[in-house]
Amino acid sequence: MRTDPKAYAVNLTPAGAKRLLATSKGNRPVSRKLVVHYADQMSRGMWTLNGEPIIVSKDGAILDGHHRARAVIESGKVVRMMMVEGVDASVFHTIDSGRSRTAGHVLAVSGYKDSNLVGTVCRMLIFWEAGKLVGYFSARGDIVARADILNVASRHTDMEASLHFGERAKKRRVGFPGPVALLHYLCSRLNRDKADEFFELFCTGELISSGDPVYELRERMMRVIDKTAKLDRVASFALFVKAWNAHYAKRRLRSLKWAPAEGFPTIAGEPPLDFAMVARQQP
Repeated sequence: MRTDPKAYAVNLTPAGAKRLLATSKGNRPVSRKLVVHYADQMSRGMWTLNGEPIIVSKDGAILDGHHRARAVIESGKVVRMMMVEGVDASVFHTIDSGRSRTAGHVLAVSGYKDSNLVGTVCRMLIFWEAGKLVGYFSARGDIVARADILNVASRHTDMEASLHFGERAKKRRVGFPGPVALLHYLCSRLNRDKADEFFELFCTGELISSGDPVYELRERMMRVIDKTAKLDRVASFALFVKAWNAHYAKRRLRSLKWAPAEGFPTIAGEPPLDFAMVARQQP
């Protein structure tokens, strides 16, 4: 007689998680970054019972949920989890084969237009405000919870103009939409009219010439977009800030350059970044 798997909720303790992991017969390589992310959510009380189960085979071996179990151990918390037992081990290759739900997907379901760009800007804003900008650019950057991104989007509802400039920069091949949108948003918090003026000039290229900081930035970024020049994303972000600061001060530039030894430039009105901490995150 066929016996179907059984599903139920449990309070998974660190000791219980250790016992589960001891039953494992193999798994994909452990992502330390993912374990830390899950453990952080659990420690902050943000882990929710969303119906996604830890899966255990008929012979008692854990098939799916290794990272969650490790995170329970690391957090030291008792976490409410769904558990499914009695699954045939032969189906292991079908587990986690669906498309992952991104922050953009969650934002779209919540009614946001340009949801992918909103997600990108909110993620970058989280790192910027934490003084860990390079964490976003680095492949080793921290994972940001979708719930945190949704929370930021709900608190920053005045991004429409910034998203518009990001899309325009992409279409005109003068900049990447995420950084442009974020920078417009940050600069507009200081002076909205000046921010609109700066990014309008940057997107159109009208009424600017050599020596104008917007012109120097635009020329540099077009070469980067066309792949005739190389510039890493941290340096390009720094050049945007330096060009904005010069434009805001009505100061002309003979050239637009930045080196890490200078320290990361600060937008007027923004708290200074701890660049020593930021630099240590670079790959």
